[in-house]
Amino acid sequence: MKILPASPAITPPPLPAQPGGRSRTQMRVAIQGCCHGELNTIYERINHLETTNGYKVDMLLICGDFQAIRNHQDLQCMAVPDKYKALGEFHQYYTGERQAPILTLVIGGNHEASNYMWELYHGGWLAPNMYYLGEAGCVRVNGLRIAGASGIFNRGSFKQGHYETVPYDRSSIRSVYHTREYAIRKLSLLSPHPDVVLSHDWPQSITDHGDLQRLLRDKSFFAEDIKTGRLGSPPLRHLLGTLQPRWWFSAHLHTRFEAAVHHGGKPAQPVERDPNEIVIEDDEDDEEANPPPAADPPPGEPSEAQPIPPPPRVTRFLALDKCGAKRKFLEVVEIEDTVQGPGPPRLTFDPEWLAISRAFHPLLSLDRQQPGFPSEELARKQVEEARAAIVAELAAREPGLSIDDLEVGSVQEFAMTAPGPGMEEQMGGRRSQPAWYTNAQTVKFSPLCIKYARGTSGTQSKTPTPTPVGSAFVSPTHPLLTMFSLHIGTFLIFSAMALLIVASISAPTFSQIDFLSASSNNGASIRFGTFGFCVLDGRGGKSCTAAQIGYRIANEISALGISPLSGGQASTLHGATQALILHPIAAGIAGIAFLLALCSHRLGYIVAAFVAFIAFIVSLAAMIVDWVIFGIVRHHVNSNGGQASFENAIWMVLAATIVLLLASITTCFACVTARRRSSTRTTYGGNY
Repeated sequence: MKILPASPAITPPPLPAQPGGRSRTQMRVAIQGCCHGELNTIYERINHLETTNGYKVDMLLICGDFQAIRNHQDLQCMAVPDKYKALGEFHQYYTGERQAPILTLVIGGNHEASNYMWELYHGGWLAPNMYYLGEAGCVRVNGLRIAGASGIFNRGSFKQGHYETVPYDRSSIRSVYHTREYAIRKLSLLSPHPDVVLSHDWPQSITDHGDLQRLLRDKSFFAEDIKTGRLGSPPLRHLLGTLQPRWWFSAHLHTRFEAAVHHGGKPAQPVERDPNEIVIEDDEDDEEANPPPAADPPPGEPSEAQPIPPPPRVTRFLALDKCGAKRKFLEVVEIEDTVQGPGPPRLTFDPEWLAISRAFHPLLSLDRQQPGFPSEELARKQVEEARAAIVAELAAREPGLSIDDLEVGSVQEFAMTAPGPGMEEQMGGRRSQPAWYTNAQTVKFSPLCIKYARGTSGTQSKTPTPTPVGSAFVSPTHPLLTMFSLHIGTFLIFSAMALLIVASISAPTFSQIDFLSASSNNGASIRFGTFGFCVLDGRGGKSCTAAQIGYRIANEISALGISPLSGGQASTLHGATQALILHPIAAGIAGIAFLLALCSHRLGYIVAAFVAFIAFIVSLAAMIVDWVIFGIVRHHVNSNGGQASFENAIWMVLAATIVLLLASITTCFACVTARRRSSTRTTYGGNY
């Protein structure tokens, strides 16, 4: 195991024997410090190293501040000053515009789109070929065990539950990424000596095992934090001593630091940490020195009276910088893995981690108060029972399905939840926090690990637990359906407005558009519109009345040689034609609804739905007036030797009325489902 050309080689620790005589091969793994959304730069750097050195990188590990930002609304869920809020490049991989060239494993840091990371609390595909380990997690790649812990340490949040919900406030947008004791206890139950552990934070006191003076020459302001124990995470220091992995990779502090931790000797004395959280500001790009690898301490002389102790196990620690010119942000190491066969790396679930997740699920708190944890002895017993249960359930589901070789891709498949950039204006604007999205990958992961669910049949956990996604929880309407409904509703309102406008400018303005056409045997005809009518003499001549509100119909019918209407009918119809003004009124109200639907805010859509419904009522009234007036005239003409028929304008008003009703329903549906997504608190932490 060694670091490839980017830095001097490190002597690898001894490798454990492989059961069954399985061979080991070298796996080249690229390690990235803080990503900050610069994926194109990272993959280009890997390609450059491959071309320059003539090797192929098998996998990329990113140690936090990944910034999986799908659109501008996700930026509002990331705790950074506004000047650092940039869309980045992740969305290109999320939408399929680009494809990650190699398998990429990711943990979270303190600058993340926390809403998206929270969708995948247990881990899942952030984009094709990019897998997030979750708040804490462990997977296998070609048999290589890779564990990770997301976030950073904060003493005030460490013992709390996951109470944060979308939308985040000024406090919860920061506490949501704080590492919890729940995650550390789960990781501590893993069998010792995993191959790799990833963390964003450094383990506390790791600086005691490397070239501290060189580090302080580069980052002199670290001195006080190291002295007081504020630099690094105390829980990670204990986890390092418990797991004793072969490699530990970190980021966060924007510098390269290398250390070798020899386990089995006298442990470093714990340093009392200040209760305040360490705050690391994004510094300006400057040239960073490259510290040499820490020298191993010389072996002590064994006592003649005591047997020679076995060589201590060594954890190689490497922290890297953020992306930037002349920064040490990416290196490639060789790690021996168990050969699983030809082809690309195989990502499989770690069976032990599945069992731990199942055993600990009843303790996952959605409130500030975190329930107490069992003793280590009891916890390990519960993990064994959980593993046996998963094995039995997998066997019952599909004979031959093994927990020891369960591919992640057979359970979790990537699918977009939120849209990519460009749709924010239809979802409340760029500066709004997004609605909650339930991720299908978590739904599919749940049956592997979750045994009990409140509100479902069967035994219930004694500890109050959230209902797992996919059981009693009914998922809110998919966000893309909501957006589709909003677009359709807006289009329908516009269509109805256009139809009503055309009907309003019928005869006498445009004689080709009319509600009723009446003709006689001599070829003369009359076309009735909204504000008057036109008379065609049958020889190409045409005369139209001036546009006016209300007009007389009886006299013109007589001009066709048809017996006139009675005085009472004529007077009633004259008064009724004044109500034809409802057509332009309905068109105007529909226009207002259309403008409101374009305002790109949920309140605008709600008001638009209400105004569209008013337009529907007015249009319905206009349609009734049309059918009453022109129905009476049509019947009279046809009964007295003439010919009369309904024309295009009356059908336009009928269509506009139906369309406005559909627009009201569609827009209202979209508003209701958007509100449900915003307010729904689902499994695994407020919005999960």
